Amino acid sequence: YPQGYNIQLVLNEQSVTITGKDLPFDLHLETAVEEAYAYNWHCSQKEHALRIEELRVTPKNFVLTPTLIEDALAEKAAQWCKPFQKEVGEPTVTGFINGSFQVSEGSDGHRVKIEELTKQLKALLETQQTGIIEVPVETVKCTKTSAEVKANMKQLGSYSTVSTNTENGNHNMRLAANATNGTVLQPGEEFSFNATTGNTTDASNGYRPAGSIFDGEFIQEYGGGICQVSST
Repeated sequence: YPQGYNIQLVLNEQSVTITGKDLPFDLHLETAVEEAYAYNWHCSQKEHALRIEELRVTPKNFVLTPTLIEDALAEKAAQWCKPFQKEVGEPTVTGFINGSFQVSEGSDGHRVKIEELTKQLKALLETQQTGIIEVPVETVKCTKTSAEVKANMKQLGSYSTVSTNTENGNHNMRLAANATNGTVLQPGEEFSFNATTGNTTDASNGYRPAGSIFDGEFIQEYGGGICQVSST
């Protein structure tokens, strides 16, 4: 591949180095091979023998003349610029604190102007092998604000039940309800009641013995009563 090429694409603190190995060049190898073949074979037998002797003393070099494949440059530029792309950070619900959901502020992203960058690369390569190009980008705005997210938050449904459990059972229900209250699910995520409440049969998690059903029989078990939370 062509030597001596060193082009820096930069944006803020990021940079990508492009060398001759990365650039889409046509080296015209077939042309060089044809020239070499013609040099020593399209001649008389005597001249052929003489040239072989000459080449043993003084090798002949056939220069490759690389030319830029312009149609492939834009595709290459798109690959080089992947590290510079910045996705939009849309405002989203991040948690539940003191009885209200917290919403993050959005952050704008930016998109690399591939066509413009390709033109800059082409212009540079026409006259130079080295240089620095600041990657051109365009801002991509959030589609909504945090205020709009908050304004559109509403209760989709509700349900309630009355507990007739023991003090320990009510205590366990309170722990399970507090553990699940305010849970935020992002798109594609699944909710697991057991994973959210933790091991409810472990006394170290604060759960107490209360009525539970096991194999069709009523027993005393740590975490008894929490099924009322999950079913409600």
